[in-house]
Amino acid sequence: MQVFEIAFEGIAPSTRHKSGIAVRFPRIARWRKDKPAAEADTLDALKALLGSVSKEGWNKKRPGRGAPGK
Repeated sequence: MQVFEIAFEGIAPSTRHKSGIAVRFPRIARWRKDKPAAEADTLDALKALLGSVSKEGWNKKRPGRGAPGK
């Protein structure tokens, strides 16, 4: 099994995609020949990270993304 590092512009939970996540403008950043598959992040880890961001508030993590004037 091989490991690839993925870069993207945005990520969000999704009910449309089978994985449960949607990635905006995904691209392969590099082939991680130095990392065995056992050390790669999992889809469950990504979902947990998305869940923690959702609970804290997405706009708090990304300044300038709130309502106008805030």
